Amino acid sequence: MWRGAGQHYENLVCITIGTGIGGGIIVGRELYRGAHFHAGEFGVMPVGNNGESMHKIASTSGLMESCRQALALPAEEMPPADVIFERMATDVHLREAVNDWARYLSRGVYSVISMFDPGVVLIGGGISEQEKLYPLLTRHLETFEMWEALQVPIQPCQLGNQAGRLGAVWLAQQKLNRS
Repeated sequence: MWRGAGQHYENLVCITIGTGIGGGIIVGRELYRGAHFHAGEFGVMPVGNNGESMHKIASTSGLMESCRQALALPAEEMPPADVIFERMATDVHLREAVNDWARYLSRGVYSVISMFDPGVVLIGGGISEQEKLYPLLTRHLETFEMWEALQVPIQPCQLGNQAGRLGAVWLAQQKLNRS
């Protein structure tokens, strides 16, 4: 980790929120892959009241679908995320949909924090640019038992669309350094 929001942390978790949910786990400045190379597949975690996965209800796609239903709109008329977060203040149905989504997302974030005890959780994906996301997420996290003891910073990723390319370069450098 030589660039970005996680560069000063030995241990961190990145959760990427988009069409689905993905992520990565860094332990001792090394990417943790797991025994079967599935580490960081956070999207498969059940977080819904009926066991729905993070992919289904805590992704940006899940948020858009919930908001579409709350607004009774066809999919092609869905406003972008920044408009949704702005309209939350005046639309009770939209506020409820976003609140439910944030609660599901917070369950996944809390689970990851309690499992890995990272120094920071980084949030990636387009939705990470929504400043209103972080206080909303924090409000839900504060309802969990032990949050005060487990609490870590939750921040947006800084590298945007360059993150994947820079990560590939970093992994290649790590491999060369081991050779």
